[in-house]
Amino acid sequence: MVNADEFSRSLRGLSDLLNRRAEGLAQFELSLPAFWRSFAAVLLTAPAYVVELALVRRNVEGAAVGLFDDPGLALLVGAGHVLAFLALPVAMIFVARRLGLGHRYVPFVIVTNWLQVFASLALAVPGALLVLGWETPALTALFTLAFTTIVLHVQWFATRVTLQVGALAAALVTALGLALSVGSTALVQALA
Repeated sequence: MVNADEFSRSLRGLSDLLNRRAEGLAQFELSLPAFWRSFAAVLLTAPAYVVELALVRRNVEGAAVGLFDDPGLALLVGAGHVLAFLALPVAMIFVARRLGLGHRYVPFVIVTNWLQVFASLALAVPGALLVLGWETPALTALFTLAFTTIVLHVQWFATRVTLQVGALAAALVTALGLALSVGSTALVQALA
């Protein structure tokens, strides 16, 4: 399980990567046990899951009154949330092998998983404000675009540093991650 020390070191590492300091990678534990623990970080995104569920419920006709009154919908949104978290690491198994980057896969996934915690929570803020009625849909879209731009920038730089690839390859991996995330969200919306 993830402990407070690993969480704070990963947060410092992400802060460094956000500021394009490659030495931030040293903040992460890049071992195989840390690789497996990084998947437990999805539990830290529970608040983002609640916001996703509330947003999906807003768009479903005849939705139950309570947030968790429709277990099928809650399960569907939860599955989509986990799918979005796992999609890029799973896809990168094949991409990393194809590009001969298998030895860089573990650091990439560790950093990506922690970045996804940050991304999920940051992107949940505009949605939460919308659900609470504290901002308009247009303002939500603007904030979501701003946060998405920041997240994509960090993912691009983290990909360059962890996989040790050029700018274009990092951009393609980042685009793949974005496509998988948008695809999983669209799938949940279509099934809801």
